[in-house]
Amino acid sequence: MIKKKFWKIAFLSSAYIVALCFVSYAQELTKDYTGSITKYNSNFKGIGPKVYFVPPPKSRTEQLIDIFDSNMRKDYAKKIAQELRYKTLLTQVNSLPNIGRFQYLMNPEPTDLATWNELLNRIRQNYDDQVNLALVNEAGLFAINNNLPDQAISYFENAILIAAKESNKLDRIVLHQNLAAVLLYSGNFEKASAVAQENLNLAVQSKDYHDQANAWMQIALAKSGKRNYHEAEQNIIRKAIPLYNKAKAYEDKIIAWEQLAQVYFEQNKYTEAQWFLLQAQQLAENKKITNELPAIEYLLASSKLLDKNFKIAKKEFLSTLLLARERKNVPLELAVLDKLGEVYIHLKDFEEADKTYQNFTTLKATFKQVKDL
Repeated sequence: MIKKKFWKIAFLSSAYIVALCFVSYAQELTKDYTGSITKYNSNFKGIGPKVYFVPPPKSRTEQLIDIFDSNMRKDYAKKIAQELRYKTLLTQVNSLPNIGRFQYLMNPEPTDLATWNELLNRIRQNYDDQVNLALVNEAGLFAINNNLPDQAISYFENAILIAAKESNKLDRIVLHQNLAAVLLYSGNFEKASAVAQENLNLAVQSKDYHDQANAWMQIALAKSGKRNYHEAEQNIIRKAIPLYNKAKAYEDKIIAWEQLAQVYFEQNKYTEAQWFLLQAQQLAENKKITNELPAIEYLLASSKLLDKNFKIAKKEFLSTLLLARERKNVPLELAVLDKLGEVYIHLKDFEEADKTYQNFTTLKATFKQVKDL
């Protein structure tokens, strides 16, 4: 009997303890941030189903941190970088020197590829190779201006085949430079390297230092694209830049230093990149070549950001922002605002991060080139 009582007491004690546990976990004093639950008695602590509350909304600071860490923001940053590369490509391709003589044949100028192809067909039937290759090259430039790199490659390759019959090395050099530039932009580094090497051979034959330097630069960029960084560095430092010096082509020398900095960026060698960018900046200022200053400032600021030197990065991005706005360079302004916002997040200056993001969003809405976001 005593034994039964003992087990009964033990069982009741255990049940009481379990019940207390259920009571302690059944209801918690939590808060309804939405204000939608009106019949819930938060003082009730009995057994029953747990009331679920929607978590509190994220603060603006938390939202900003999420935005700058999001894949959408990173994907858009890549699109901006691609747009900057496209703008650079537009400066790297050229008409043939004699195009002025044949300008009347493009009046009115074709406005689509179908019209261009009709014109080229007429030219091929009625004019000689000189006229033909000059206009095929112009069709390639039209394709590039409309961001149609595959079609541009096809036109330039066709023009090179026509030019192979001619003895004019200058035309052939321009055509090879155009083709190599588009191939590099498209990421076809193997073919770009082969075309640039052909161009170098032509430039050596013509004894033109400037053209030789340009060819070495394209060879170097192709090697960098294939991650042969050491060879790319040597091609720029030991081949291209001395030839630019001989040709007194200071603007192209500045660009060569910028491209060299990009090669070092690819290897996370920010100190070396910054050194060459500073050389480029000094030469640009000494020679009053202002075209490249925004790009140099942007690369310097980006290197400081990558190097986690956020205070200096902020100063240089703000300087670049002014230059971009002065020149109405919308892709560069977008790129700067994007990275400047990231800098403010790192500096925990969330008020400025928010302002910068709002400016970025407003500008992005007016920018028609980069789509689908």
